[in-house]
Amino acid sequence: MFKSKFKSNVMDPELKQKWIDALLSGHYHQGNGSLRNANDEFCCLGVLADLVEPDGWEAIPSVITPGTCGYEFRGEPNCEFLPEDLAKALGLTRAKQEWLAAMNDGGTWHDADTLEGHDENKLSFEQIAARIQKEL
Repeated sequence: MFKSKFKSNVMDPELKQKWIDALLSGHYHQGNGSLRNANDEFCCLGVLADLVEPDGWEAIPSVITPGTCGYEFRGEPNCEFLPEDLAKALGLTRAKQEWLAAMNDGGTWHDADTLEGHDENKLSFEQIAARIQKEL
């Protein structure tokens, strides 16, 4: 079982609980590959972005393919991770975001300290919420 290596840059406990509650609420439909896709589906990081800045989204009109990145967050062209300044303010290092994205989408993330690769199976929002509660 994965042991959390994320002891620095701790997330605010109240925000963490709001994020977990949002993941469990059924309000958000889970997607993968981007924070929020053209089908209005969110990855777990997109749910967090929507909680902290619900007006931060802008539709990308040229994207009409279902399942692709259909929204920019704060005008950032990177659809997979939170903007660096926001991630830092929330206590989410790039390694934490890669871990969360790997759980949401299925895939590999790399530990920033050891550079060791870890594989994650694609998990539901419920399973991700439990991991966030326990390990973040």
